[in-house]
Amino acid sequence: MWTKDANLPGTYKTWQQALDYVTSMNNGAGTYGYTDWRLPNRKELFSLVDRATYTPSLPSGHPFTNVQSSYYWSSTSYAADTPRAWGVDMYVGGVYAYFKSYSYYVWPVRGGQVDTFVNLVISKAGTGSGTVTSSPAGINCGATCSFLFPQSTSVTLTPTADSGSTFTGWSGDCSGT
Repeated sequence: MWTKDANLPGTYKTWQQALDYVTSMNNGAGTYGYTDWRLPNRKELFSLVDRATYTPSLPSGHPFTNVQSSYYWSSTSYAADTPRAWGVDMYVGGVYAYFKSYSYYVWPVRGGQVDTFVNLVISKAGTGSGTVTSSPAGINCGATCSFLFPQSTSVTLTPTADSGSTFTGWSGDCSGT
């Protein structure tokens, strides 16, 4: 359940201030009688978007008030650069990684499932070259890359050695050939 008012704090907040604000909504009797408010994750926030519209990028007839055609914070940190977190631009519906020190809007949500993500990091060792891809999709890199997968997802990695290189095996928690 989303707050009807898409700008409940009435002002911009840094990412940490946004997290603190939503936590404060749960004090005492809570806000609107609920004590499980939180900052939405990236997928939840993006689920509101209608990319066919803009200013704001929400479906026509949406029930919300005070929607700002600007950036909103999600609770999801950007794994490749932890001083950043994901946000959604409600002007055009894009999803971007912003520095946590910047100030953007806050749109609290409550209830539902909170996905836990695990950052899978792939690093190539040795002098050979090639690529590693994943199923489900997300990893596609040469030397080093990472991707957030929902916790408990089984990920199959496929190494492809370039001509003149040989894949010799995995290390860490990976197994197989």
